[in-house]
Amino acid sequence: MRFEADYTIRQEELTRYRQFTAADSTRAFQLLFALLGAFWGYYEVYDFFAVEKEWMYYVSAAIGMLLFYAVIVALLYFTAALQSRRAVDMGKFRAYEQRIAIDHEGVHVTVKGEKTRHFAFADIQRVRETASDFYIYQSKDMAFVVPKCQMGDYEMVSAQLREVLRTFMPEAKLKIFK
Repeated sequence: MRFEADYTIRQEELTRYRQFTAADSTRAFQLLFALLGAFWGYYEVYDFFAVEKEWMYYVSAAIGMLLFYAVIVALLYFTAALQSRRAVDMGKFRAYEQRIAIDHEGVHVTVKGEKTRHFAFADIQRVRETASDFYIYQSKDMAFVVPKCQMGDYEMVSAQLREVLRTFMPEAKLKIFK
């Protein structure tokens, strides 16, 4: 069983990758700010409404938590998008060709038709699937992108890729759709 495909990694894929990894790698940070928002809502929003009902404590905490969480998530996504845009504007990023092959030996990645890197399945940290991409992580925060939008029949190709990944990788490392 083997999966092999060629993709062009463009600025859109880079932006989605940075947004996804920013959100994925800052879960604890987001939780901390959500809790701070809950405390802020508990003390400040409740005082603003000045209603002496117990359920207002919970509503105030929820409002505060949602406000803080929304601000933090928005900042993360906009920062990632701006970094991607700046890399393109400064000429640091150029679209490049990438070939991904997955077989019983591991994951083989060729970038720009030059050097091929091989990663045994034991070296792959995790695989994540979103609505638009697959991310194959070779370290905690470095991943290869497999964009679904460039797959011909993306449902069939995605299903094939999922099947290959499930065949060769432990289920604990996979967060992919059914």
